[in-house]
Amino acid sequence: MQKRQNDEGRHRMLSHGGCTRTLRRLWTVTSIRHSFAAATIVVCVMLSTAWTLHSGLLTHYAYDLNIYRGALQYWLFDGGALYDFSTGPFSFVYPPFAAVLLSPLAFNSTGTAFIFVTEVSLCALGAATWFSIFPMAKKYSWNRLYVWALAVTLSLALTPIWITIGLGQINLILLFFVLADFTLLRANSRFAGIGIGLASAIKLTPLLFIVYLAATRRWRAMFTAIGTGMAATLIGFIILPKDSWRYFTHEIFHARNINNMLRSVNNSLTGFIARTLYEPVAPTVLWLALSIPVVIFALWRARKAYLQGADLAGFAIVGLAAALVSPITWIHHLVWVLPTVVVLVNAAMSSRGTRRWLRLSVAAGVFMLFSSSITMRYGDTPSEETLQQWRAVLLVNAYIIAMLLLVIFLPAARDNSETFLEEGNSGKQESNDPAAEVNLPISRAAIANLDFNAADGDSSDTSDLVPALPAGTVTQIPGSVTGKQSLPGKVVVDDTKGDL
Repeated sequence: MQKRQNDEGRHRMLSHGGCTRTLRRLWTVTSIRHSFAAATIVVCVMLSTAWTLHSGLLTHYAYDLNIYRGALQYWLFDGGALYDFSTGPFSFVYPPFAAVLLSPLAFNSTGTAFIFVTEVSLCALGAATWFSIFPMAKKYSWNRLYVWALAVTLSLALTPIWITIGLGQINLILLFFVLADFTLLRANSRFAGIGIGLASAIKLTPLLFIVYLAATRRWRAMFTAIGTGMAATLIGFIILPKDSWRYFTHEIFHARNINNMLRSVNNSLTGFIARTLYEPVAPTVLWLALSIPVVIFALWRARKAYLQGADLAGFAIVGLAAALVSPITWIHHLVWVLPTVVVLVNAAMSSRGTRRWLRLSVAAGVFMLFSSSITMRYGDTPSEETLQQWRAVLLVNAYIIAMLLLVIFLPAARDNSETFLEEGNSGKQESNDPAAEVNLPISRAAIANLDFNAADGDSSDTSDLVPALPAGTVTQIPGSVTGKQSLPGKVVVDDTKGDL
């Protein structure tokens, strides 16, 4: 009787009227979902714009952008040397290739140039956020548009990001280039490395990511990055030969912008050293003595994260380390806190129980810390007497301390095995994730039903559960399944207890 009722119901569903009503309901539900998604995104964009105008644009309006434009106009219109122009203690400090890319700004007013740079930065922020959150959203089957809109909105509360936009800086563009390579690497694209190469030609700090590629033995991407960076630098030499020679032989070692490392906005190790000794410039020997171990340890940790399938954590660790060891690191250089928070949230969601809530609390704490101006509590340049108080030392160096702790303890929760470039084509592309050699759709319950006890002499037939894999492949089932097994392949089971 039950079977007959089911058959009748199925027949009615397949009838013309039933299909029409069903399709109409599906269309209505889908339209509502899309409308809600669109409304959510519009509201998020409006809130983001309001916050940015309130926090950054009105208080830091195009200060650095005007330095760029002044130097470019001095070079293009007055025939002067690019690095002779200065506005007070500040001058153009980027390689000549950056000047070539930014040269169109010289032909526009400050307002027009600022609008252009702001729009490009916001697009770069949106793309970089998408690159960061996509693996996590896919891993937990979240609605990607909702998560992306929320993440972009929240990211504009981060002090490094809204100051970058307010100053007319280019840090978000560099973040986009590097995270684009993170995505291309996971898709095993032959274009991986171009973004890091371009970022390194625009600013020297991203050079550490090339070392990271070497440490993780991604040779093709490493050579692509080196080749791209050299080609871009050559363009700078062709267009600005004298300025290029001057930059790489003099300016790179004697930048005028780093004559006061005491300032609270300097979040490099040089700032910590200078404020500890209360000297305007940190001794080079001490800077190198601290920076070299930080770089070595960060690369070791980043490589370990990569081998665990947590490449985004590796990129975040390298980005934080690059900021720490740079000769000068203003607050707006710390845009690497964005993927760092994503990594912390991913680690929390990969955990269970108390550990999940603890990690969510850490993620929220890091977000709130870098959304504050706590390092400016004692002004731009604290007095020597102020820096003798332990509370002042902790507050002024709060960003530095937090970045050091993150480099040491940032959890390496596994990323998802696919990016949006691979979606729908995962069977054709080889994954670049060493921890995801074979990802079989097998549940933990199915594994629990298998008999792995070879001593009992029971050889369970697993051919219906696990497809055949090449002979000789090491078989490993992480997590709670133990014992010897003879499955012909590597079964990957999502396990949260193995995260750092």
